[in-house]
This record gives sequence, structure tokens and C-alpha cells, in this order.
Amino acid sequence: MSATANRPPIGRYRDAVTELLEAGTPFAEIEQAIARVHELDENERSALWLFALLKGDRAPRRPSAGRPRLAIVD
Repeated sequence: MSATANRPPIGRYRDAVTELLEAGTPFAEIEQAIARVHELDENERSALWLFALLKGDRAPRRPSAGRPRLAIVD
């Protein structure tokens, strides 16, 4: 059995988010993917979102097509 199969669900999703960030996936797409994960409870999804937000600041990025990654709402 592989090490990945033994990881708790949040760990597998954290690995997937890391891969998406490193591939340059826009944060909005990652947010949407996290919202669709029904295997995790609300607190786990919130933690995953926060992980993506914080890790996204350090992940290598591809040049964007001129669209903002996050919208700031007052």
C-alpha cells in the first residue's frame, strides 16, 4: 500500500492543492475546487483554503493572462 493511500483525506487534498499552485492554477479555480470537496467538513475546507492562500504566496507562478487572481471586496 502506498504512503498516499494511508494519508488522511485532508492530507491528500493538501497535496493536490500544492500541485495546482505549483502548476500556476488561478486561485479562483482552486477556491472553487475546495468548495466542491464534500469529503471534508466545513472546518477542514476552511483550513485547506487558508493553506492554499498562504502557500500561494510562495508558489512559482506562470504569467497570468492579465486577469486578477483575487477580488478585493470592501
